[in-house]
Amino acid sequence: MINSDVNLVVKEMLLAHSVGLEGSYYRPTTERLLDEYLKAVNNLTINEENRLKIKVEQLETDKVNYETLDKNIDELSRQYLKEHISKDPEGQIPISDEEIEYILQRRKLTDKVRRKRDKAIIEGMTYDEYRKGKHHDIVL
Repeated sequence: MINSDVNLVVKEMLLAHSVGLEGSYYRPTTERLLDEYLKAVNNLTINEENRLKIKVEQLETDKVNYETLDKNIDELSRQYLKEHISKDPEGQIPISDEEIEYILQRRKLTDKVRRKRDKAIIEGMTYDEYRKGKHHDIVL
């Protein structure tokens, strides 16, 4: 419980230890006791289930955030391309919506390849292994 930054008096109360005069003057609510216990639950639990559950929740949140950012990037890219590329002052043919979507798809593909390469590097794959195609086994 010490590694979890649990309030010292609350920790002693949860363990049913004597807290001296503190017990007479400090009476935390049940919610406060629960909050302090929940700080330490991962360090007190042998089973990995709770830690894995928290990790899954964090990954799901990260995925939603990533998808939101990706949509924002796409929208800003569309706006930029329409405002700056399709209105060429030199009289060139404006860029079509299909061409804009093609450019955005290329960006997404390039980003995916870059992430896969970065993950291969993080996992310790050598350049030769990467070039020989072993990175195709990597799941993003």
